[in-house]
Order: sequence, then C-alpha cells, then structure tokens
Amino acid sequence: MHIFKNTNYDFLRWRYHALAISWVIILAGIGVLMTKGIPRGVEFAGGTVVIEKFDQAVSVQQVRGALDRFYPGGGQEAVVQSYGDPSQRQIMIRVPQVGGEAGAALTGSADQVESALRAANLGNFTRQGTEIVGPTVGRELTSKGLWATVLSLLGILIYLASASSSASASER
Repeated sequence: MHIFKNTNYDFLRWRYHALAISWVIILAGIGVLMTKGIPRGVEFAGGTVVIEKFDQAVSVQQVRGALDRFYPGGGQEAVVQSYGDPSQRQIMIRVPQVGGEAGAALTGSADQVESALRAANLGNFTRQGTEIVGPTVGRELTSKGLWATVLSLLGILIYLASASSSASASER
C-alpha cells in the first residue's frame, strides 16, 4: 500500500529561498530587540505583584482606572489582568516601582495599590498574595540568567565539536 506516489522531491531547489526567509526573520527579530528590548517580568526588572480577590465582579478597566486616578504617579506603567478562574474574581496588579529593599518599606507599593482600590470604592477585597522583588535582586537574577545561557551554549558547542571530531575519526 502506497500513501504517497512519486516521493522524489527536490528540496535543495528551494534552499536559497529558505535561507533568505530565515535571514529576514532573524534580522527582524534583532531589530525588534534593539528597538523595544526584551520584555522583563517583575523577577528581573524589580517591582511588586499584588493579587486581590474581590467580593463582587470587577473589570480590569475599573481597576486600571482606579490606579490611574489614585495610585501615586498614576498607574500608566501598571499591568492589570484577570488572574485564575474567572469565578474567583481575582485581579493581578503589577507595578514596577518598589520601595526600599528592607523592612516595612518593601510592602509600600502593595499598600499603595490597595489604598488606590479603596479610594475608588470598588467594593470589598482581600489580598491573596504579594510578590516583591527589589531592583538589586532583579539585576542579580538577570546576570545569573545570562551567565547560565552563555555557559550552556558553550557546553553545547563543545559537545557538538567533540561529537563531530569523533565521527570524522571513525570514518577514517
């Protein structure tokens, strides 16, 4: 039983087209990285994540509006999104600003977010979780992540070089 008939395809005919498309995609990616940079989460850039559970349904736009009006400096840089199951009515709020890196100053941004939500009178809510990362920790994680990437790529390069040299030695 033959599923395909005439399975003699000339793949090499399209190699230059494939190379050209690959280079266009690579250069476009490099261009985007150069202009916009790599988007970094709170773990690498530093900031505060607050997860709030509301007693009544609240839209992301209402929370964003409350931060724009009542959060110190406005909430333009805040990221607001639904969190978890919609029936749980949880909203996650990420703000890039952090307070000091020790003691009570760490919770300053989280408290300011909650104050802004209370001032907007969005109903009752409870804090479900908070994640706070200072800029020093973020820089350290970025540095370690880059080193891990470079070392792993170096390890792959050494492995491939040794595998190709042992394959060429066995052909002799």
